[in-house]
Amino acid sequence: MILNSSCNQKCLFCATATQDDFYISTPGAKLLIDKAIKNGADRIDFSGGEATLRKDLPLLVNYIKEKDKNIYVTLLTNAICLADIKHASPLKNVDSFSISCHGATAKINDALTRSKGNFKKTLAGARIVQRLKYYFSFYFVVTTINFHEIIDFVKLIKKEFPMAASITFSYPYQGGSMFKHPELQPKLTKIIPLLIKAKRLYENKDYSFHISLSSCGLMPLCVAGSLRELILENNRLYNEQSITTFTPSGRRSYLVTNKDFQNDNFVRAKACKKCRYKHLCPGVWKSYFEIYGTGELKAIK
Repeated sequence: MILNSSCNQKCLFCATATQDDFYISTPGAKLLIDKAIKNGADRIDFSGGEATLRKDLPLLVNYIKEKDKNIYVTLLTNAICLADIKHASPLKNVDSFSISCHGATAKINDALTRSKGNFKKTLAGARIVQRLKYYFSFYFVVTTINFHEIIDFVKLIKKEFPMAASITFSYPYQGGSMFKHPELQPKLTKIIPLLIKAKRLYENKDYSFHISLSSCGLMPLCVAGSLRELILENNRLYNEQSITTFTPSGRRSYLVTNKDFQNDNFVRAKACKKCRYKHLCPGVWKSYFEIYGTGELKAIK
């Protein structure tokens, strides 16, 4: 549930960035919550913009729990506001915090978020979340600017945040600001080996911590290597959910399996016709094809 468009960062890759500012009023947000619950929702995600900029966020979280305490509430946040414990403490009923941080150093993170000094603020907010013993994880969007810090980021999180549940590495979604910055798309065959290495760093250790992957159900399986099962799981999730694309002419909602969605956004190689996963894999983004072509795509027999 996107509550507002305002944010204290200006991420180059922001998928929800639009030219129109909006803010859902408290009564309006409650109506959306009521509708979600009536339709059988068992989970509600809050995001923005930056949802923690809203003074009524604790009220909305508590409103959900008063309606049904079993509904799982998640918050996607850069955690900057949470560095003040007065802002973090009232959010005790949030079941899971997903903290966005996109580099292992201030130089890289702040360049991507276009917000000098916010790397330190995000880590400070994450430390408060950890201190309060909330359940939390990290979310890292992989781009051409930060992919070389993937391994260092995993090491940083394991050292500084031993209570973190996971890190989700996400390929940038082609919407919002990404229309202006297609060059931020990293070449898949460059990042996959690093993601595999990051996963292997801890998979054989006695940790509950794990590495996950969010490709919005849109990463070709042939380049995935040992991450293929993770991507298949991600595809299954998105094949059941409607997602929204932000096109120059407006917003359009699709299922990933929708042929219109695939025709509007993706390109396949000739080899894809012979691939065993052709019904589960759409190919590559058109904007990715314009930069890298389809030479990386191979049929899985």
